[in-house]
Amino acid sequence: IKVFLDTHDLVSVRESNMREYGYKSAPLISKEQEFDVFGRFQGVILIQERDYDEVRAAIGDEKSILAPHPAVFSRKTIRPEVRVIGFVASRWIANVDGIRWFINDVWPKIYEPGLSLRLFGFICEAFTGGLAQGVVLEGFVPDLDRVYGNIDIVINPGDLQIDVFRST
Repeated sequence: IKVFLDTHDLVSVRESNMREYGYKSAPLISKEQEFDVFGRFQGVILIQERDYDEVRAAIGDEKSILAPHPAVFSRKTIRPEVRVIGFVASRWIANVDGIRWFINDVWPKIYEPGLSLRLFGFICEAFTGGLAQGVVLEGFVPDLDRVYGNIDIVINPGDLQIDVFRST
C-alpha cells in the first residue's frame, strides 16, 4: 500500500509568513522538519504550483504530485452596473482579518446606497452586529453557482493582505 500526504500549503512557509505578519495561529514547524515528514510518505500531493516546485526540488519528481483544486463555474452575464461585491470564505484568521481591513479601510471609500458587500460562508460566524451600512452576512450557501451568479465582483482580501506582505 502506498501512502501519500495530501497537503494544503507548506505549513512552514505559511506559519513563517503569518508570524511575520503578527499572527501565531499554530506551533511553528521548520522547513527541515516539514520536509522530514514528507520523506516518510511515498508521495506528497500539493495544490499550489509554487509549493510543488519547492517540494519537487527537494524530494524529487517521482514523489511530488501537483493536484490543484479546480474551480468550475458556469458562464455569467456581466451586468452593466456593479451592485453586489461578494466574499466567500471560511473563518480562517487571514480571511477574517482581510475582510475586516476591507470593511474598515476600503468599504467607506466605495460604499454608496444600492451597493452591497455580501459575505458568504463560515466567515460570517466571526461577525456579530454593528456592521457597516451595506454589509450583509449571508452565511453558508451550498449552491456556489447561485452565489457567484448574484455577485458582480468577487474579492479575496485575505490573500491580498498576505500577498502584499510577501511582496514587501
